[in-house]
Amino acid sequence: MRPLPPLGSPADARPRALGPPPTQVYVGSSIITAGFESLINEFGVGEQAATATLSVCVIGYGIGALLISPLTEIPALGRSACYVAPMVAFVGFQAGAACVQSFAGLCVLRLITAMLGGPVLAVGGASVADMYSPLAMPTMLAIWVVPTCSGPGLGPVFAIPAAQANGWRWTMYELLWIAGVATLVLLFLPETSHDHILLRRAQRLRMLTGDASFRSQSEVTRGNKSFGKVVFLAMIKPFEVSRAYQSWGQPRGPRGNAFF
Repeated sequence: MRPLPPLGSPADARPRALGPPPTQVYVGSSIITAGFESLINEFGVGEQAATATLSVCVIGYGIGALLISPLTEIPALGRSACYVAPMVAFVGFQAGAACVQSFAGLCVLRLITAMLGGPVLAVGGASVADMYSPLAMPTMLAIWVVPTCSGPGLGPVFAIPAAQANGWRWTMYELLWIAGVATLVLLFLPETSHDHILLRRAQRLRMLTGDASFRSQSEVTRGNKSFGKVVFLAMIKPFEVSRAYQSWGQPRGPRGNAFF
């Protein structure tokens, strides 16, 4: 069975529809820098300590991508669920970051929101690859990357007027509003994972016909593995890839295996 068309929107609109969420996440890293002066005055911290609110975001992007992004390769979950659920939580924690009363709490909440935004950054390119052929993908990926990579530069530009007039908290309010809009975009973005689409189609056919022989390729590959086992295998995949990458160029044993 061939996958259903992932999206019904015009082809040139697809990468632009994927652009707002990662742009918003990247805006969130630098937007607070516009309010450093008022943040330092309110919490009584130094300039170096204030930069921690930016640094923890960079750390969170990596942790979130490592822990949550592999789940998008599980056919039973697909990509949309791993986009929407973290982004909804992002909005909730971002509201807390705007109202927090301690510097340590602000850093923790900034770390959590960055972790929740990590999957959008790491998997957006995979969604573009789901929708286009290898020939068209470089062009469409470039269209998706332009707004995404502009986020860190645009954040302070958007926030400076509000920060100067009302302090650093308004930078967090602006990010909250932007995150709400980006999350709404994700809510209306159809699933793009081919394996998930085929799995859902097979499930519908079994329900309509009562014939249990209708199975998707992902179900055949999964076999008798429990869902927990599938999640575990997906979670360790980044470490396996990293280890394989590190082994390239290392001295080889008599059987071609890398020495570790």
